[in-house]
Amino acid sequence: VLGATQAEFLFESENENFNVEQLIAEMAESTGTCGGDVVCECGNEVIEDYVMTSDLECMDGTYLSIIQEGTLFDCDGYTISSNNIALITTEQNTIIKNCIISSDVMGIVASESYNEFVDNTLTSSTFIALYAEGNYQYISNNQFRGNSIGLELVGDNSDINGNIFLNNYEKG
Repeated sequence: VLGATQAEFLFESENENFNVEQLIAEMAESTGTCGGDVVCECGNEVIEDYVMTSDLECMDGTYLSIIQEGTLFDCDGYTISSNNIALITTEQNTIIKNCIISSDVMGIVASESYNEFVDNTLTSSTFIALYAEGNYQYISNNQFRGNSIGLELVGDNSDINGNIFLNNYEKG
């Protein structure tokens, strides 16, 4: 769906096989890299472990993208707000934890295996709060509240435990 906004692409894709690679390819270009001591801003690619130090509001269609395998992204209780997708990981063995994510379309999109999503709160997504594609995902102690779909998991052998699903109006 070239030329469509991301929201249009997502909703048109709802009844088809969701194609995360196509979605990522159509998203905005990176505005730089961050991680370690370099503060992450909307549109950045995260290339090393990072702990947030303040809330982040991405209301211009940009998002954060974890592009380094084995990266720890710790929101430390801070919020990422987005009018599109808040956070994408395209690598294996990433850990996303302690995030409060409020997104108009999708909260977190993961396109590889062996990732961990721990102690996050995902709210207000009109499509999917957490979309995880790949095997061996670890999804623990998260809250999915007020989303269309709380969790969409495509893959095998994942460990899903201790999560809370509240008021997700289509499915958990």
